[in-house]
Amino acid sequence: LKTLSTFLEKSPLVTNSYIFYDAVFCWLLDKSLFPTNNPFVTITNKFVTKFSDIMKSKGWDPLPREYIDIRYKTEVKYGGFTAKILNNGHNMVTENKLNYNRIVSTSNNNHSKLFGRDQDIMFQYKQDAFDCQREGHCGFTLR
Repeated sequence: LKTLSTFLEKSPLVTNSYIFYDAVFCWLLDKSLFPTNNPFVTITNKFVTKFSDIMKSKGWDPLPREYIDIRYKTEVKYGGFTAKILNNGHNMVTENKLNYNRIVSTSNNNHSKLFGRDQDIMFQYKQDAFDCQREGHCGFTLR
């Protein structure tokens, strides 16, 4: 876990708390011991504190509860990562939805809700490391 947190902290591609969280979560997902659903590693409080320290030192925004407090992300096979973030006292989670501009794949959204009525849908991509005016430098996926 120490090697992972150091790698993510130093990576120029990890520029916010979402990317850090998702990288760890995907690592846990990839390494989970399917089909037993036993975690291959248990996330420690020390690791979560390190994540919190990185967030503070880099000035990253907290993770919105709606983004991480999803049933499948709290399953045992993910080593308690989300639960430890939700239950710690390091202000890593916010209830503020004003800064939350992501639609997670498990939200109760479908194509009819998103595209079935006349509305403006604006995709914003704010990332200092990329020039989003140039084709191929930013993007998103709709499934």
